[in-house]
This record gives sequence, structure tokens and C-alpha cells, in this order.
Amino acid sequence: MQFKKRIICAVALTLLSVMSVILTGCAKDGKMLSDSDLADVLSKSLGETVEITEAPEGASDGEYSMKCADGTEFTVKRMRLLRREFGPRYYDYYCDYLVNWVHDHPELNTVVDEKGLSHKDYGGGTMIIARNFEEVHTVVETACKLVEDSSNHIPAVSDIDGDYELRFMRPIVRVECLDGKSDEPNSLLAEFEYSDGTNKVDYDEELEVFLAERDYVDDVRHGDIDVALPDELLEKYGPSQIKTKLLKTEYSLMRARNRGEDIPVGKTETLYYLLDYSAT
Repeated sequence: MQFKKRIICAVALTLLSVMSVILTGCAKDGKMLSDSDLADVLSKSLGETVEITEAPEGASDGEYSMKCADGTEFTVKRMRLLRREFGPRYYDYYCDYLVNWVHDHPELNTVVDEKGLSHKDYGGGTMIIARNFEEVHTVVETACKLVEDSSNHIPAVSDIDGDYELRFMRPIVRVECLDGKSDEPNSLLAEFEYSDGTNKVDYDEELEVFLAERDYVDDVRHGDIDVALPDELLEKYGPSQIKTKLLKTEYSLMRARNRGEDIPVGKTETLYYLLDYSAT
């Protein structure tokens, strides 16, 4: 009897120990890089000496300010994440070196300047702006040529997966247009990723131009761009998606489908219709 009690107590203690590990998250965290380790990893990845000019304190989320020997200043965001419920934590590092490298090399935009197009840097890379429908063709064609030109290759670096994860933000050329209501672009037409030369980039320019022009006409048709277009353009580019303005909200069926949202559709004997719950 005494022996059975000892076994029961041992089992209970073992279970308590296991539950303690699970509930308190005592499983070992994935590797957090020290400041010197992070600088060494980036130096090896970039092929240039990297120094930290400012580092976060502690072991939680934070942001490093860094400088590369090539003159590029950039940031690395450290994020402490949970793999699964009650599982070990691990660290992700997100580096914007490549985006800032693009910003520091205005010569990349030579082909854009030669066309007399408007462009500017933004948080993800380079933005080329179509000021009207007539410029859409030229802007998209120029964006394709910019990223396809082998002289415009960005540094070739690889993400790192393992005890920690290091991700490089990949810069893109973003094509936007003016909305006819202000001087600021806010209507996206297309995006093209800069090449690092490891994979050949060859866009179907004719198709990309068609898609961008169609999206522009779509935005005019739906009131997102406030300009007048001739009827022949509206007829040439039929609606690419069903989109309607309800009493108080704008609802896009394509967006709802892509996000897996419930589509508020009702039905009569002869008609399907959208429901505007916000109006009730």
C-alpha cells in the first residue's frame, strides 16, 4: 500500500512538472542574436562591414539602427514571436537594407528621368506616377524596363532560416496614378520587384500595360479616380470586377472572395442583390 502511494506521488509530481513547463512557457526560446552576432551575420550576408549605431535594450521587440561600409544606413527590426500556443518563442529580424540601398542609388531611375516621368522614393522602394490615363502605358513600360535592366540589379542577399530568422525586405517599383482629386498619388496600378540577378526578370509588357489601363478605367468607372474618360475607353475596358456602392459602405466582391469574407447577398425570384447591413 505504501509502495502504491509512492508511485502515485511520483506520477503526480511528474505531471505537475510537465504542466509547469507548459503553462509558464519555460521551453527554451529560439536564438536571440547578440549585437556583435547580428553585426557579423549582416556583414557576411552583405559582403561589407556592418556596424550598429543604436541598439534596443532587453530581449523583447526592438529596432536597431545600422550602417554599412558602403554608406547605406538602414534598420533591423527584432521581433520575439510565439511558434504555437505554449510553445517556445523565437526571433525574427527584418532588415530594410535593400530598400535603402535603392534610395541611395538615384542612377537607377535614369530611364524614368529620360521619359520625363514623375517618381519618388517611398517605404517599399521606388514609385513612378502616372498623371493621367495617357501616361499609364509609358509608366508601366518604363517600370518593366527599369527592373529588367541588368545594370539595375540590387545586391544579391539571402534570407536566413534556423534558430533565428533574418528577412530582407525586397524593394519594388510601384506604379500609382493621381486620383483627380489631389496632387498625391493613391491609386495602385501595378508592382514590379527589383532583380538581384539570380533569376531572369522578363515581364510581358503588353499584358502589364493592358491590366494597368483596365484597372485605371475600372477606378474611373467606380469613382475612385475623378476624371472624365471617353465612352470608347469605357467600352474597350469592361468591368474587371463587380463593385457597387451601398447606402453607407463600398463593397467589392473580389476583395470579399480573396479575404474569405461572407458576401451579403439576398435573392428574390428574379434578382440577386447586395444587402447593406450598415444602413439598418
